[in-house]
Amino acid sequence: PYMGGKGMNPALKDYAKATFPDSKTDLFAMFMERGFEWCKQSGFNSMVTMQSWMFLSSFEAMRESLLRNRTIETMAHLGSRAFSEITGEIVQTAAFVLLKNHTRGFKPVFFRLIDGIEDQKRNGLLSGHNRFSEIQQGELLRIPGSPIAYWTTSSIRQIFSNNTLLDDVADVRQGLRTGDNDLFLRNWNEVSLAKVGFGYSDVASAHQSNKKWFPYNKGGSQRKWYGNNDFLISFDADSYDILSRQGNKLPSRQYYFMPSVTWAGISGGDFSVRICEAGFVFDGTGSCLFNKGKYSLELFNALLNSNSVSHLLEIISPTISFEVGHIKRIPVPPGNIEAAKDFSNQALKISRLDWDSFETSWGFSGLFWSEPNKSGTLLNLSWEKWQELTQQRIDAMRDIEVRNNRIFISAYGLQDELSPEVPESQITLARADREKDSQRLISYA
Repeated sequence: PYMGGKGMNPALKDYAKATFPDSKTDLFAMFMERGFEWCKQSGFNSMVTMQSWMFLSSFEAMRESLLRNRTIETMAHLGSRAFSEITGEIVQTAAFVLLKNHTRGFKPVFFRLIDGIEDQKRNGLLSGHNRFSEIQQGELLRIPGSPIAYWTTSSIRQIFSNNTLLDDVADVRQGLRTGDNDLFLRNWNEVSLAKVGFGYSDVASAHQSNKKWFPYNKGGSQRKWYGNNDFLISFDADSYDILSRQGNKLPSRQYYFMPSVTWAGISGGDFSVRICEAGFVFDGTGSCLFNKGKYSLELFNALLNSNSVSHLLEIISPTISFEVGHIKRIPVPPGNIEAAKDFSNQALKISRLDWDSFETSWGFSGLFWSEPNKSGTLLNLSWEKWQELTQQRIDAMRDIEVRNNRIFISAYGLQDELSPEVPESQITLARADREKDSQRLISYA
């Protein structure tokens, strides 16, 4: 019985809110709570469900109630591909046995079987592979949001409980949903640039410009430091009036057009953020962080692109979703981390040059390797110099990211858990590709 709130009719939605306030987000979670009502006082509630209740912020109240009032006897955390009939990464499951009563100090038995396919998971469970049984159930309450992060070490839990959280030093905001993207959104190259307003600092000045279209953050593919500037939103005074009455009615409007750090709400890869300069409105899938004064956006860009934060986010949200509630709970390390700001600025410069090297950027001025004064007189020699330049950028970025990782690993005290090294495959810059670059040259010409 899986049904989110969007699929419920008004009668069911009202019943869910009144009867199951902690689990109203989805019908399956309500069934979990209902199951305890059928149990004897010492009875067990055993189910196979989606794993979303273990991590998503919408189930936080349910998790806290369960951890305080019930007992997790055992769980097989199966993740994706647990059943051969269901493929893909979206359906991720967990099988568990819950005791109706709460047993103080109890240490549940967990099996972490998120890798592999059905047969491998079954064999892993039968052999006791990846067994975790050292953590007391109550310890899970020490992590903000109380995710069922049973695999964490004591030192990791202390990082969460002893440090300031990101929400205390930054404003983390979800953006708007238009309710009609076909009407209000365009790729930037679909609109005359004469009608586009760049660099405005607030709604009032944008409306006074008499421009109709403005840059719009909408998440995008995995990319660090800078980029994914693809969309425009119709945001003149008339459009603004309509949007204030439809979709999600322009939440966080006081932050529109302000500089920020942004990320994609859903990503198949590691968490990555980018600097967003003044002049952008932002989408619900392109949420943003705004500073409160103590730390600069460049420093937040460095922090959130470090592998330390990726490691901590695997605990807060080991899914493909990075909700605003998850980002707010990232702990900020103590000590002097200001040196990372220089790395952020260096990475930003390289990433901007990379992004603007292609016609897909509104900052594009020309193909590097098609200009003889910058490369060579023969096309093949020009392309080889372009290939050399892209590799130099990748090598420089890799060195910056390694040094940035080193700062935050030290600040968090994660030397025993993480290495600062960065595989070249994780550098989100363009690679020279003779075939694709030849296609770009034909397009440019």
